[in-house]
Amino acid sequence: ASVAAPIILTAFSYAVFWINGVSSHIQRVVFAGTFLLSYLYNTAFFVIDAMTGDGLNDSVFYHLDQGMEGAGLGQFMDIIQKAVVAILFGFALTVAILMRAPQRREGKKLSRTCKMLPVAAIVLSYLVHPMSFALHDQYLLQDAVNDAPVIKEEVRSLFQQTYKDPREISNFEAGKNIVYIYMESLERNYIKLPGVAPNLERWEKEGVSFTNITQGPATGWTIAGIVASLCGIPLVTTGGKGNSMHGAKDFLPGVTCLSDMLQKAGYHQTYMGGADINFAGKGSFLKSHGFDDVIGKNELMTNELKGKSTGQGWGITDDLLLDVVFDKYKELSAADKPFALYTLTLDTHGTSPSPRCREKKVVRGDRSYKDSVRCSDYLLNNFFNQVFDEQRKRGKNDTLIIVNSDHLAMPYHKPTELERLGPRRNTFFVLGSSNTSSESHSMLGTTMDVPATILSLLGYPGKAFGFGRDLTIHESLAKQDPNFLEDLKTKMWNAMRKQFWAMPNIMDSPSIEVDTNAKNLQVGGKVYSIPILISADLHGLIDEIIFFEDTPVAYSKHSGTTIAVDNCKYFKSQLGLNDKKFCLFIKHQSSPKGWIRMLPLNSIESVSVDLNADLNMTAPAADFITASLCESANQCKM
Repeated sequence: ASVAAPIILTAFSYAVFWINGVSSHIQRVVFAGTFLLSYLYNTAFFVIDAMTGDGLNDSVFYHLDQGMEGAGLGQFMDIIQKAVVAILFGFALTVAILMRAPQRREGKKLSRTCKMLPVAAIVLSYLVHPMSFALHDQYLLQDAVNDAPVIKEEVRSLFQQTYKDPREISNFEAGKNIVYIYMESLERNYIKLPGVAPNLERWEKEGVSFTNITQGPATGWTIAGIVASLCGIPLVTTGGKGNSMHGAKDFLPGVTCLSDMLQKAGYHQTYMGGADINFAGKGSFLKSHGFDDVIGKNELMTNELKGKSTGQGWGITDDLLLDVVFDKYKELSAADKPFALYTLTLDTHGTSPSPRCREKKVVRGDRSYKDSVRCSDYLLNNFFNQVFDEQRKRGKNDTLIIVNSDHLAMPYHKPTELERLGPRRNTFFVLGSSNTSSESHSMLGTTMDVPATILSLLGYPGKAFGFGRDLTIHESLAKQDPNFLEDLKTKMWNAMRKQFWAMPNIMDSPSIEVDTNAKNLQVGGKVYSIPILISADLHGLIDEIIFFEDTPVAYSKHSGTTIAVDNCKYFKSQLGLNDKKFCLFIKHQSSPKGWIRMLPLNSIESVSVDLNADLNMTAPAADFITASLCESANQCKM
C-alpha cells in the first residue's frame, strides 16, 4: 500500500474544512484534534520508513518488544531532526485551525455530506494507510487465519514437512575450530562494487562461497540474522501487543541451534562484540544457546580495552575489536580444546570508519557507507592473514573462518547503487575448508540455510537444519517452493511461536506456583517472571505469553483460558483492590469472568494452586473472589 493516498486525503480534509468554514467552537476543536492525530500518524510512518526502508516491518515490532537499550541513535539524528521540524509544522497547522480557520458566513448552508467530508476523508486515510495494514497483519490477521480448524491441520502438516529438528542429527563430533565473523550490513553487493572491497572479493573467490543468499521474513536485522544463521529459523517472539519478552527466562528454549550442537560436541564458545550485549536480547539468546563467554562493549571497556578511546555511537570501533578477537583466538588456539569464536563488526553501522583506517589512508574520508566498507575490507583482510599466519606458526590447518553479513544493508545506507548491481544478496563464504580450496555455489538460499551448510563443511553433508538445507547438495525450501517464505509468515507463525518458545500445556501440570518474593510463576514445568499473562486454547495449549514492563498485563483482554499475575489494583473485582500486592487471576475459556486471589508479599514459600480444580469451579473457593480483566484504567479503581 502507498502512503501517497493517506497524505492526499489528510491534505484534502484540511483544505475542505478551511473552505467550508467553522460554525462552532466544538467543531473547530474536534477537527483540530482529528487532523493532528492523522498528521502525527503519517509522520510516525515516515520516520519508521526512513529507518527501515520497509515501513512498519518485523524489525520494528521486535525492537518495540525488546526496547532500544544499547542502540546507537546518532546515525538517525538527521531523521530525528526532520521529524521534529515536521511535528512542529503539524502543531502550527493545528493552531491555525483553532485560531485562524474562517467562520462560516452567515446564511451559507452546507449539505450533510459536505459537513462530514473532512472527518470522513481522515477516517478513510487511516483505512488505506500502510501502517494500518501492518498493524492489522501483526495483531489480527495471523490469529484469525491460524485459529481456523482446517487451517490448523494444514499448518501442522506444513510445519512437520518443512521444519527438521537438528537433534535428529546423530553422532556429531568436534571437528575444526571455528571463527565466525558477522559483518554488519556488509551485503555481497558491496563486494561487487568496483574498488570498494577488493580484499573480500579475493577471499570470497579463494574460499567456498554462496552467492545467492536472500533475506527471509524476520531475518533482516542483527539478532534476527544471527538466529537465522545459527538456528535455521526466523525470529519469532512469544506474542504481540507490546510484549517485552524480558520475562522469558530462556531465549527460544524450544530451538536447537548450531551453537547448542557445538557445545554438546565439546566446543568452548566465545562471543566478542563491540556493541552493548543487552541490545535487542542478543546476550540472552547467546547465553541460552551454548555460549561459555559473552563479551560486549561494557565488558571490553572494563577489561581488555580499559582506558582506551573506543570511539563510535554503537560501541567499540572495529580496529580495536578485531585486535582483541585475534588475541582471544591465540589464547583459545593454545588450549587443547575445540573452540568457536564469534564476532560482529560495527563500523558499517555508520559513516565514521575506524581511526586506524584513516591513519593508513585506506579510506577517502567522504563520510559514506562505502568508506566504512573500505575500512572493514582492510581490517578483515589483516585479521584473516593473522589467523592463517598463526596457524602456519603452529603447523596446523585447524580453523574454519565463516564470513557472513548479518543482514542486507539498511535503507539509511541509501542502497540505490547496490540495487543497480542486480538482486541484493547477503555475503556468505567460508575459508579453510578441507573439502576444497575454491568453490562457488549459486543455489538460491536464505540465511536460514547457513547452519545446515556449515555442518556440511564440518563433515556432515546433506543434513536438514530447522528450515535450512545444505546448499552444497540440496535445493533450499525457498527454491523448492516459491510460496514457502510467504507461508512461513502467514501460516506457520503461531506454530513456530509455540514450539520455539516451548510453550507448555497448562494441563500438563496439576498446579501452578507463584513466588512473589522471587517474582516467578511456574506452570507446565516452565518458570516465567511476573507480571505475566498466559492465554491458552481449549486444549490447554498456550497461545500467547505476554510480559509488560509499563502497561499492566491485566489490561490485555483474552477470551480463552487465562492465567495472569499482576498488581491487584489492575483487576476488576467487587473489592476494588487498591494496594501494592500481587493477585493471581484465573479464568476458564468458557466463562466471561474468572477468580482472583490475593498473594502474600515477600513470602518465604511459593503459593501453589490446583489449576484444574480452580479453573472449573462454579463458585469462588477459599481465598478467591469473582473478578475480570480490565481493558483500560477507567474500568478499574485506581
